[in-house]
Formats: sequence, C-alpha cells, structure tokens
Amino acid sequence: MRAQALLTGLALVITIPLTSPAPPAHAAADGCAPGVQSDFNGDGWSDAVVADPMATVSGVVEAGRIVVLYGDGDGRVGEGLRDELHQNSPGVGGGAEPGDHFGAALATADLDCDGYTDVVVGVPGEDIGGLADVGWVQVVHGGAGGLGTSSPGVHYSQSSFGAVAAAGDEFGYAVDAVEDLGQGGTPDP
Repeated sequence: MRAQALLTGLALVITIPLTSPAPPAHAAADGCAPGVQSDFNGDGWSDAVVADPMATVSGVVEAGRIVVLYGDGDGRVGEGLRDELHQNSPGVGGGAEPGDHFGAALATADLDCDGYTDVVVGVPGEDIGGLADVGWVQVVHGGAGGLGTSSPGVHYSQSSFGAVAAAGDEFGYAVDAVEDLGQGGTPDP
C-alpha cells in the first residue's frame, strides 16, 4: 500500500502541469540569480531528478542510480527526454559496486554559476581503501546536453576535508547544496 501511494504521488508530481509562465531561454548566470529551480540543460524548463538508491545497475545489486526527467514546452516534467546516471556513467566517479546506494541523498544548485543546475549525489555505501561504507559525495554538473555532459563530475570523501575516514561512516548519507549567497559570481564555500 505504501509503495502504491508513493508511485501515485510521484505520478501526480510528474504529470501535473507547472503553473508558472514559461521562462526565457537559457542565458548565462548573473551571479547565480534565481530562476527556474532545477534546469539541468538550460532550456528554460523545469527538470526533476529522482533517486533510486536500491537499483541494480549492470547486474550489481543496490548500486543505485538517479533518473533525470527533463521538462519541455508543454510545462510538464518527465513526459519526454529522460536520462539515467549511475557510477558506470561517463563523467561519474567510481564504478557501480554492491551496496553503494548512489542517490541515497540528493540536492540541486548551480554550484559553478554557469547557468545550469548541478546535482549533489550522496553515495554513503561507497567503499574506499578497503574500508566498507566509508561513503562519498558526487557532484554531477549540468550543461546544454543535460546532466553529466559538459564537464567531468567531481567527488568528495572525508579526506577531501582533512578528516580520517573509518568503515561505516556513510559520508554522503545526507547532502545539501548552496549557491552564491554572497552574490559574488562564484559559489560560496
């Protein structure tokens, strides 16, 4: 029953027309000014990303994936172009491994202030250096061709911030993203 309610809710979110007027075509970011909340390909239409961290990828159980649903001219998200990204996708770090749970947490923002929304993906089950479930965070950049098509993504682990990782840390269990709060034209740390 719970799964059916979730699928029904997801279907409603995807098929209900957006009520905001059509935004202008893509223009370069001006200090990461607000506009369409998530526009991964810069076409001026809202896009959505859906997490599927328990997905089997290329036969690998619970590797995880995200599904990108691109909006189009009729104001509906998910009826047209779709992409699937996982750790075996070009521009995404690592490789699909059992229990990685790629997509366990998601956040969106224009992190590099290029006018395209980027996605921050939690991968709490990532094994690093022989340690199980250390976790990492993957950034997938937006671009004219959609997520992961413009520049290579980057990933961060605890060591990226000077911390020592331990098995079971599950770094990336929760993520958030911050744009240019200072309006300086670059992402804030």
